[in-house]
Amino acid sequence: MIKVPLVKPLTKLGVSRAVILTKSWLDYHSEQMGHEIIRVFMEVDGCLKILPALEKEESEKKDG
Repeated sequence: MIKVPLVKPLTKLGVSRAVILTKSWLDYHSEQMGHEIIRVFMEVDGCLKILPALEKEESEKKDG
Protein backbone atom coordinates (compact mmCIF):
# COMPACT_ATOMS: atom_id res chain seq x y z
CA MET A 1 0.00 0.00 0.00
CA ILE A 2 1.30 3.43 -0.90
CA LYS A 3 1.17 5.94 1.94
CA VAL A 4 -0.13 9.28 0.75
CA PRO A 5 -0.56 12.06 3.30
CA LEU A 6 -3.95 13.72 3.18
CA VAL A 7 -4.27 17.40 3.96
CA LYS A 8 -7.53 17.86 5.84
CA PRO A 9 -9.03 21.15 6.99
CA LEU A 10 -10.06 21.64 10.60
CA THR A 11 -13.80 22.08 11.07
CA LYS A 12 -15.13 24.27 13.86
CA LEU A 13 -17.21 22.24 16.33
CA GLY A 14 -18.34 24.39 19.23
CA VAL A 15 -15.16 25.66 20.92
CA SER A 16 -13.13 22.74 19.52
CA ARG A 17 -11.86 21.78 16.07
CA ALA A 18 -12.48 18.45 14.30
CA VAL A 19 -10.95 16.52 11.42
CA ILE A 20 -13.57 14.95 9.16
CA LEU A 21 -12.71 11.46 7.89
CA THR A 22 -13.79 10.66 4.36
CA LYS A 23 -16.40 7.99 3.64
CA SER A 24 -13.89 6.16 1.42
CA TRP A 25 -11.37 5.93 4.32
CA LEU A 26 -14.05 4.59 6.66
CA ASP A 27 -15.40 2.15 4.04
CA TYR A 28 -11.92 0.83 3.18
CA HIS A 29 -10.90 0.21 6.80
CA SER A 30 -14.33 -1.19 7.72
CA GLU A 31 -14.00 -3.71 4.89
CA GLN A 32 -10.44 -4.62 5.94
CA MET A 33 -11.48 -5.10 9.58
CA GLY A 34 -14.77 -6.83 8.89
CA HIS A 35 -16.90 -4.46 10.96
CA GLU A 36 -18.04 -0.85 11.07
CA ILE A 37 -15.59 1.64 12.55
CA ILE A 38 -17.18 3.49 15.45
CA ARG A 39 -13.97 4.69 17.16
CA VAL A 40 -10.46 5.66 16.15
CA PHE A 41 -7.17 5.85 18.03
CA MET A 42 -5.24 9.08 17.88
CA GLU A 43 -1.48 8.93 18.43
CA VAL A 44 0.07 12.27 19.26
CA ASP A 45 3.87 12.34 19.34
CA GLY A 46 5.13 15.28 17.35
CA CYS A 47 2.63 14.34 14.64
CA LEU A 48 -0.98 13.23 14.67
CA LYS A 49 -1.85 9.71 13.48
CA ILE A 50 -5.45 8.52 13.23
CA LEU A 51 -5.93 4.74 13.17
CA PRO A 52 -9.07 2.58 13.16
CA ALA A 53 -9.75 0.98 16.54
CA LEU A 54 -9.86 -2.80 16.44
CA GLU A 55 -12.48 -4.65 18.48
CA LYS A 56 -9.82 -6.55 20.48
CA GLU A 57 -7.87 -3.37 21.20
CA GLU A 58 -11.05 -1.59 22.27
CA SER A 59 -11.88 -4.29 24.84
CA GLU A 60 -8.28 -4.33 26.10
CA LYS A 61 -8.41 -0.56 26.62
CA LYS A 62 -11.66 -0.91 28.60
CA ASP A 63 -10.25 -3.75 30.72
CA GLY A 64 -6.81 -2.23 31.25
